[in-house]
Amino acid sequence: MHPQDESKTAFITDFGTFYYKAMPFGLKNASATYQSLMDRILKDVMGTNVEGYMDDMVVKSIMASEHCNALQRVFQIFEKTLTQAKPREMLFWGLSKKILGVVIDMRSP
Repeated sequence: MHPQDESKTAFITDFGTFYYKAMPFGLKNASATYQSLMDRILKDVMGTNVEGYMDDMVVKSIMASEHCNALQRVFQIFEKTLTQAKPREMLFWGLSKKILGVVIDMRSP
C-alpha cells in the first residue's frame, strides 16, 4: 500500500487510532488489485507454469525438475519485486487443490 493511502484505511477503537500498512483483503477492490499486481510482476511466467485468479496462484508442471525451476523463478521474481508471501498459506508438492470450488488434480484437463 502506498504510504500516502494508509490514512484512508484508518479506524478508531477504544485503544487508539490505527491504519493498515498493507492492503487488507476486506477492502472493496483488494482482490482485483492483488490480481493486477500479480499479473504485472509475474507477466513472464503467467500462463506458462503459473496461473492466478484473484487471491489464488498455482505453479504447475509435468516434471519435478520443471516444477523446481518454475518455483525458483517465481521466488526470484518475488525477491526482485520485494513481494512477500505467507508460508502458512502455501502448499508445496500438492497432488490436488480446491480452487473456486473445483478440485484440480493430475486428471484435470
